[in-house]
Amino acid sequence: MLMCHGCGQTIDNPHGFNHIEYRYRASEILLRAMSHDVLPCVLSMRYISEVMGGKDTVFGAYPGIDFRQPGSAKVAGEADVLVVLRNSGLILGECKARARGLNQEELDKLWAAADLVDARATFAATLDRAGSCGTEWRVQSSPNGRPHFALTAEHLFDLDCTGPAAAEDFFEWGDDYPPGPGSDLQDREQLVDKEFNDYVERTGTDYEQWNRAPWMTDQ
Repeated sequence: MLMCHGCGQTIDNPHGFNHIEYRYRASEILLRAMSHDVLPCVLSMRYISEVMGGKDTVFGAYPGIDFRQPGSAKVAGEADVLVVLRNSGLILGECKARARGLNQEELDKLWAAADLVDARATFAATLDRAGSCGTEWRVQSSPNGRPHFALTAEHLFDLDCTGPAAAEDFFEWGDDYPPGPGSDLQDREQLVDKEFNDYVERTGTDYEQWNRAPWMTDQ
């Protein structure tokens, strides 16, 4: 008998006779993150932290932040994501599961919060591909000139978080996934499946296993 540590359900006969049949199921942590609509927040924090150099540049990243004036209980501004840089600079973000959730009112509230804390930059993030995003996603600055960028699926689902090469902008507008907008759903699913399989195999291989046993090393 097996028990799920997340939901508590038990499986009396988890395995068949002389073989194990299995299928992928999202973990309880992932399911809860999706149900609370925090997945774009987590992925955007991961991408920004990685492409900006990790802990050498980014002090911390925090989801769901409210701003209040000292001594006041009234919320003066809010952000779905707050990134704190090592030089004390702030980056504020608005995160949407679907691209259609972003509108001018949401951008104005984000920029007002950025003005309140004198943020260095702002961004909007979505799990949708760039090809599904409207013109409001292509805004590159707030009305007062503060830099603004968009993180789409091309950024958030970058498994290695390598970003662009050479002197290109880490936060430039992402192109649509290959093989392109004209491809069918099966082509896209096969591509994503292959990329994920390659990533798991590359990161899951233990190249140091031979060094852990004392008898496997030269004396």
